[in-house]
Amino acid sequence: MAGEEGFYDLSSPVFPQQGDIFPNLPLVHPPATPHLTILRELDGRPWTPKPGQLQASSEQFLAAFDDAPEYVAVSAERSPGIVLTQTCDLLDHELWLICPLFSLEGTTIDAGNLFADKYANLFGMPKHPLEYFDAGYLDLGKCFVIRKQVVHEKDRIASLSIAAQHALTDKLSQTLTRPWGYAPGELVPATGRYRCLRCFQFDGLANEIVEFRAGDKFGECADCLKIKKRAQWRILRKHARY
Repeated sequence: MAGEEGFYDLSSPVFPQQGDIFPNLPLVHPPATPHLTILRELDGRPWTPKPGQLQASSEQFLAAFDDAPEYVAVSAERSPGIVLTQTCDLLDHELWLICPLFSLEGTTIDAGNLFADKYANLFGMPKHPLEYFDAGYLDLGKCFVIRKQVVHEKDRIASLSIAAQHALTDKLSQTLTRPWGYAPGELVPATGRYRCLRCFQFDGLANEIVEFRAGDKFGECADCLKIKKRAQWRILRKHARY
């Protein structure tokens, strides 16, 4: 998906969908402290959001969060960003997951490696063909939640093509839920039958089942050794509904 052609849907889809890009999305950053700063009216009553003077106090010195949510001081910024929430959930859910669209300018990210999908958590975004924005990237480890009311469909500046949406969902899955298995030399946690998860991906391999006993150490996978990789042993469960 490295090229610009075919990456974006220029037809302006008639409904909001995963991969829509909006300008000026609010990114709210939680404070890096265990104690929040509570915002109250000057007389100490809970704040009703409106312009005016407030008092700010550490929650250590207040009876906060006893009966209702509190308003707290946080930092925020606005940035172009992309919708990550899946299309079928957008209209039914109050909260949407989004990711900022970052510029490549001023970074040490290698564009060739980015668009060749060499970075584990980064997703390359080619320059928009109508020049709405330059080439950039998404860091899928940096996601934010917004309320759907803060965006308006008329403000959408771009949408991804179906193929690009599929690439995005694959990358998102790899970032948040990577397949994982035990490596050779690690202690076996439970006696059982195991299969190499890495070798499951390849055609032409028997991908044999191996039994390991609790307390022993996992061995090597002969097929992984052939391609200079390490096994990812995963226990097999009884086939049943889950």
